[in-house]
Amino acid sequence: MHDIVAQQHTCNTRQNHNTPQHHTPTPHTQVPRILGPLVLVLDELPQLVKDPQLAKYIASTFGGVEECRKTILTDFFRHGFDGSGADNFFDSGSCIDGRLTSAWNWCNKLEKKTYYPVFKLAGFAGFDGDWKG
Repeated sequence: MHDIVAQQHTCNTRQNHNTPQHHTPTPHTQVPRILGPLVLVLDELPQLVKDPQLAKYIASTFGGVEECRKTILTDFFRHGFDGSGADNFFDSGSCIDGRLTSAWNWCNKLEKKTYYPVFKLAGFAGFDGDWKG
């Protein structure tokens, strides 16, 4: 039992060189930096479609607001926690550092996603930038 507890403690306290830890002192405080902009974009979608041209774009590209939300969330939950982004399987980890590595990897690939224009139209400036700054 001692070995299991020691291993878990190591997992929760070690620095992960694949996760950008320079942003905050603990990995747990990075979660809002990733989820905050994501939620703001999802919340902004109904406002975007008040513009007829943007409504046409979102409808023709995604099928509507709800379908656009589902596209974004499906991609995030599929790739934001999949162990990607680490140098190798062992560095990806099984604790929060490993999941943050995947989430930051998803963030780094955002501009290549089909829904990236929706983020920009909603005022997205970055995961550490000002919102509609």
